[in-house]
Amino acid sequence: MNVLEMADDLKLKTAAGGSKGTHSENQASEGSSQKRAKIVVEIPLKRQPSGPRRSSQFYYSDGNIIVVVGGVEFNLHLSRLIKHCDLFSDLYRSDQVQEAEQNAAKASDADGIRSSHLISNGPVEQEKAVDSAKRLRYELKDITVGDFTTFLCAFETPLQNEAISLLRVATKLRCGTVQKVAKHRLRTLWPLTAPGNVRKKKNLHEATTIIVIARELDLPEVLKRAFYEVIRNPSFWDLLVTKRANVKLSDADVLNLYHVRHVLQQEWRALVLTPPSPGSACLAPQEKLRCSNASRARRAGHWRSHFVETGDLEKGAADPVCYVDAILEGPFFKKPDGTWCSECLAERKAAWEGAKVRWWGLLDRLLNIRTEAEADAAQ
Repeated sequence: MNVLEMADDLKLKTAAGGSKGTHSENQASEGSSQKRAKIVVEIPLKRQPSGPRRSSQFYYSDGNIIVVVGGVEFNLHLSRLIKHCDLFSDLYRSDQVQEAEQNAAKASDADGIRSSHLISNGPVEQEKAVDSAKRLRYELKDITVGDFTTFLCAFETPLQNEAISLLRVATKLRCGTVQKVAKHRLRTLWPLTAPGNVRKKKNLHEATTIIVIARELDLPEVLKRAFYEVIRNPSFWDLLVTKRANVKLSDADVLNLYHVRHVLQQEWRALVLTPPSPGSACLAPQEKLRCSNASRARRAGHWRSHFVETGDLEKGAADPVCYVDAILEGPFFKKPDGTWCSECLAERKAAWEGAKVRWWGLLDRLLNIRTEAEADAAQ
């Protein structure tokens, strides 16, 4: 046998051996597959939820009207929509708003059941309905989810930086329409009214920024609220000591703020440490109607020690305007322990409420802010 014949013979044997091996492997594979087939479990495909889905950004737990746009539910406050959108004010009366608010408190997560008629208004259609939890319901057509979400971002949470940019450009172009819109947004963010029992402080950077912008673009009506937010923010006073260059306020404004804080703290301490004057109830023959402390000296000491020991005297000095409401809405006035009669507490409550109004009025003069009447006269 020559070399070529030997090579051919070797190929035949190798092929035969490989074939046997392949056959054995196939049998082993089939057996293995049969064994594995016994433990395969079919998992049913997960069904996609049917019906509208909730907006992740604008679905308020206390909302009382569900607006459906493009298959997405927005749970909003009807009173605000009626106030600012003629479409909703045309559709609902005030008594229906009250009923919606009551139903919203009892609302469940049940799927909405549409029932009612279709109302058209130009290019927009609304399906006026009530869901199974008796919440009002509208479906707006021909509006995209993206457009409606953008609208709500401006409607519900107007952005300060956006309004400032609009105001700057509109002032430069002398565009009165856009100026009016931008100023309205900034007034909404920094209202003229005194803040209530608001523990959350506004951002210090936003407060100092709006003060600078108000000076630059003649918007004095936002200054009072912005200045007070600066006064009540402890970070501001820390920055003045550690990083004065980071505080973008003039030296004149900073000196005014020091003065205003000093005046308000004096007013606060005088108010809190003044005990109620004995009224007719304190002199009543029925002991249960009188205060537990009859003498003036004991009354004053007991009254003052309460606010010193609770820490309210010092806490309120940092934020007098807001802290007045915090105490008036707290247990000392709402749920008295019998130490003070109702007449004495009512007298002090009236004095505290009057002091808050007076302090807020003082800020215009102390901070050299032009009032609305002065601003209108200047124009």
